[in-house]
Amino acid sequence: MNTKNTIYQDGIILTSNSVSIDENNASIQLPNKITPVTKLTDDQVEEVRHAVWKREDLREHIRESLSNEAIAKKLGVNVRTVERVIRYVISKENNG
Repeated sequence: MNTKNTIYQDGIILTSNSVSIDENNASIQLPNKITPVTKLTDDQVEEVRHAVWKREDLREHIRESLSNEAIAKKLGVNVRTVERVIRYVISKENNG
């Protein structure tokens, strides 16, 4: 049993005294409630988790609906066509 490692779980730092590590089976037993090693309250930790979940949902929405690939598929054109339009629009905005 290892008792000195720090483990990162979903961006949260856990100390080995809050988890059980079985090196023989290469498994980690997490406690029922993961407590980050910070001075945050439980409500603040929940707020951080909620923000992360929201960010991941937004990333998925962007990937599925707003990415160059998604736009190209929706319009029935090649991705390079969308990229050329984006370059054109950006150059127009930068040059006034």
